[in-house]
Amino acid sequence: MARPPGAAGSATQARAARAPDDGSATNPSQRPARALPGWGAALGSVALQLLPVACFAPASERISCEDTLPQSEASFQRVSALALDPLKGCAADGCHSGDGPQRGLQLDRSTLIYEEFSGNADVVYALLASGQMPDGGVRWDSDDLRLFRSWYCDGAFPP
Repeated sequence: MARPPGAAGSATQARAARAPDDGSATNPSQRPARALPGWGAALGSVALQLLPVACFAPASERISCEDTLPQSEASFQRVSALALDPLKGCAADGCHSGDGPQRGLQLDRSTLIYEEFSGNADVVYALLASGQMPDGGVRWDSDDLRLFRSWYCDGAFPP
C-alpha cells in the first residue's frame, strides 16, 4: 500500500520528522533554553496563568505611562516598601512569604519583588489595580498605582 505524500518511511525518519530543527545536535550554543529550576519556573507558570488578566483587563487596569511622577520620586525603594507593607504588601497575611507561598511565588524580599515586578509589570499592575491583590490586604490606592507606573515607565531601575 502506498504511503501518503510526506509520510515517514521508517522509524528513523519518523523520529527525525518529530525532532525540532534547532541545530542543537550540531551546535551546543544554539540549544533551546531550559526552564529555570525552583521558583523561577513557578514565576513563569504564574505569569502564563495570569496573562489574560493583563491582556484583556479594562483600560484602568492596564499599565500606561500617562500621569506619572517625576523620576526622582519613583524609586524602587518606595515601590519595594509598599510591596513589603504589612497591610498593602504581597506578604500580607502570609500570602507570598514563609514556607508555603501562594502559587510558589515568594515576595517577601526586595530582590524577589524586583524580579517579579519588573518582569511581569503588566500582570502585577492589573492584579493590583483591579483589587484582586493583595488578597486579604488593603487595596492599593491611586497614589500607590501611580508610583508603580512611574517606577516602571521610568525604566524599572533595580534597587
